[in-house]
Amino acid sequence: MSWKPRNIKGTIRGLINRWFYSLLPNPQTRFVIIASERTGSNLLLSLLNSHPSIRTKGEVIGESRLRQKEIHAQILTCGCCRYIRNCFKQHNLEQAVGTKILYHQFRKWYANRWQIEGLNQALECLRGDTQIKIIHLKRRNRLKTMASGIIALQTKKYVKTISNEKEQEMQIELPKEKCEEFFGKIGEVEQEFDGYFQGHDKIEVYYEDLVSNNESVHEKILDFLGVNRLDLKAKTLKQRKKPLSETIRNYGELKSYFSATIWEPFFED
Repeated sequence: MSWKPRNIKGTIRGLINRWFYSLLPNPQTRFVIIASERTGSNLLLSLLNSHPSIRTKGEVIGESRLRQKEIHAQILTCGCCRYIRNCFKQHNLEQAVGTKILYHQFRKWYANRWQIEGLNQALECLRGDTQIKIIHLKRRNRLKTMASGIIALQTKKYVKTISNEKEQEMQIELPKEKCEEFFGKIGEVEQEFDGYFQGHDKIEVYYEDLVSNNESVHEKILDFLGVNRLDLKAKTLKQRKKPLSETIRNYGELKSYFSATIWEPFFED
């Protein structure tokens, strides 16, 4: 197949761009958002991407990335650590470049599932570089985390960007034993990852503060990343606005069961 002029120009342009980017230094700040699923990580990425001095690479070892054959092959070829380090490369003149990795993506079972040996070395790779800053994103109401996760799994809808998109009618039922197990497990995993990154410069951010458009929280994050303070605007929207009492069929039963326990505040709907 013969090369067309525009193909040659595109190839040359690509080579020049790669050469130019290879000369750029690492950004002043590299950061990783670590979190559980359904804790607002897409919202936080969207907010940060609205800042001209910040670039986020998204979920670099998430399922949507690993489904891409070229990404899958790239990790197998260069190794997980090198792949992640490359994700922090400066592409323009950003002051801060970051990504997000969910707790389960650090686990060995996740690496086995995708048949990528060494994928679970991502944790040790990040722990070994204490210059990487950590934003630990959490959600106070673990019942909402659990319900949101189940609904997202059933609807296959994980992000909302259209304001007039109709909310799907859905009700779920949650066994109280499963709730109790989930509430405790989330706390354990949060503590586990706080321990992993205790040698890093790290801050905690809560989903509830992000959705309230708390300006002081935005400023706290921007100061932490070492960029100037600007208004942050998200393109993602809250997926469900109905109270849990209308979403969970056995809400009343659960509220009564967890009354007078440490989990009672989760039912202040």
